[in-house]
Amino acid sequence: MDSTPPRDPHPLALELQSLRASVARFQDEAHTASLKLQHHALASARTHERAGVLERENEVLRGEVRVLRAYPLASSSLAPSLAPSSLSLLGTSTSPSGSTNTDTQIQELTLSLRRLSHKLSLTESTVLSLHTTLATTQSSLLRASTSTQAAYALGAKIRGREEDALGRVRELEEEKRALEGRLGREEGVVRAYAEMVRGMEGRGRGSFVLGKEEEEEEGKRKTDDLTTSLQEQKTALEEKNVEFREKEEALHRKLSEVQAELEVCRSELEAERKAGVGVQSELGRARAEVDRMQAEDGSAAKMVARYM
Repeated sequence: MDSTPPRDPHPLALELQSLRASVARFQDEAHTASLKLQHHALASARTHERAGVLERENEVLRGEVRVLRAYPLASSSLAPSLAPSSLSLLGTSTSPSGSTNTDTQIQELTLSLRRLSHKLSLTESTVLSLHTTLATTQSSLLRASTSTQAAYALGAKIRGREEDALGRVRELEEEKRALEGRLGREEGVVRAYAEMVRGMEGRGRGSFVLGKEEEEEEGKRKTDDLTTSLQEQKTALEEKNVEFREKEEALHRKLSEVQAELEVCRSELEAERKAGVGVQSELGRARAEVDRMQAEDGSAAKMVARYM
């Protein structure tokens, strides 16, 4: 059996083993450090949240102290006992040695609570009054909006009536021009016929007397007929002119009335618009006052609930 001594490991293998051990050790340390870092991050987050809560509580307590300092009064009336937590928050001692200071602070707190209760009652009555004013303002705004819409509708109706009146005037003017043209044409026909009769009379002077008399009578008869027809047409045209003038005057009066109504509607619309602007501004002020009173009401209610 061969009893050759074992060979020493290669230096490179030894170095690799050492490196592997170091890597494993470093990995363990990195894992441990990561766990510690997570623990510290969680603790830091919790500390930050706790600091925020304490800051908010401190701000609330400072506000309450400011309110209590704003109403300092040494009263001889007895006060109900307060919770130990409230006394500890205000830095009041409950030991027998600090009983005098505690009684004084209790009396001041009681008086402050009474004042806050009275202020809360005043705030509630003011909020109720503002709500009533707000409802009245909203009703006025709705009424103004309705009046504005009615004024717009009336203005549109008046404009339609004005357009109808102007259209009727144009129709009557066209009818008048047509009658005048017709009368002019008829007068031209009469003049032409008279010229023709006079020409026939001039040409027939040398003929026999009977034919002349018959032609003159016939021409005179036709001339009389045309003159009568022309006179009737003139009379009808004059009647039409009179009727047209009467209708035109009536339409002008109606148009003047419509324009006057339109001006009244415009003035009413402008007044309603200005009133609506005033009502909206008053509504905004009332809403702002209601919000402010509600905020004060909530703050006072929280303070009273904390110390009662």
